[in-house]
Amino acid sequence: MKRTITLLTYFPYILAPVVFAACLSYFFLKLGLFGKPVGVFVAQFMVAFPYALIFFSSFWGEKTKSYEELVATLGGNQWQAFRKVLLPIAKNMLVICFFQTFLISWFEYGLTSIIGVGKVQTLTIKVFLFIKESNFYYGALSCRLLILPPVLLLYINKRYVFNKLI
Repeated sequence: MKRTITLLTYFPYILAPVVFAACLSYFFLKLGLFGKPVGVFVAQFMVAFPYALIFFSSFWGEKTKSYEELVATLGGNQWQAFRKVLLPIAKNMLVICFFQTFLISWFEYGLTSIIGVGKVQTLTIKVFLFIKESNFYYGALSCRLLILPPVLLLYINKRYVFNKLI
């Protein structure tokens, strides 16, 4: 069962984002999510959540199960094991996972533009509209706007996460 679920998490990455969005568009149209912010959110979630599952698949193994069993042996319940043991262990991985899933969602222009049908204006869509204009000053500004949030998060990630690991 675990192997099948892991295999299914790779599905959004097998296809190109535009092809994946085209496949989803029929279902989103039937559900009334096509061209709505909720639809774009669900589509982004369908790409970001499987990545987070893949990212944490190595974390949830025998070692974390041993920690949970140790807490149970010492008289703790599952909530205490999660809050006092597993969450502090996974804290740095959570930050890295958030950063990487943000990058995946940030650069999903094709998926957002097809599911949003031009009605849902995200910052990435606006930036790409500037890139398409013939004014190269707008293009340069939009490229800076496109790269600024990931660089800022990379700096924060390096400054606070990796310094704590070393």
